[in-house]
This record gives sequence, structure tokens and C-alpha cells, in this order.
Amino acid sequence: MSITLFGTKYQMHKRRLEEVEVSFDTRILDCYTELKRLRNKQYDCDFNDQAKETKLYKSRADAIQDLINKGVDYLPTF
Repeated sequence: MSITLFGTKYQMHKRRLEEVEVSFDTRILDCYTELKRLRNKQYDCDFNDQAKETKLYKSRADAIQDLINKGVDYLPTF
């Protein structure tokens, strides 16, 4: 079973439902969502031949990926 929220489909298992609920809190940042956002920016800049911005987004995305690999799911924004 799945639910759709603002056009995004989520699976009905406990971890995903928690991520949906927490994503509305502006005081924390979901690492997986942030990684996806940064990778998309990186690829867009690479496609548009913006080498400086590509390098910036790649380094930020790599840092988030390292946190995910260490088991960090959320980051505080305060």
C-alpha cells in the first residue's frame, strides 16, 4: 500500500512514514532529500558547462553522502 503526498508517492512502511512526517519540520534537514537535491544541482551545472558550480555541489553532496554512510539521517538547521 502507498500514499501520495503533494504528487510524491510514499510506500506504507514505518521508516518512510516517519520521513514524511519529519520533512515538514523546518528545524531539521533530511539527508536523503538534501543529497538528491544537491546531486540534481550538480548534474544540471555539469550539463550547462558550469565547472565551478559543479565542483561546489559535488563536494557538498559528497559530504552529505559521507554522513549518510555514517548513519546520520537528519541534520539540525538551527
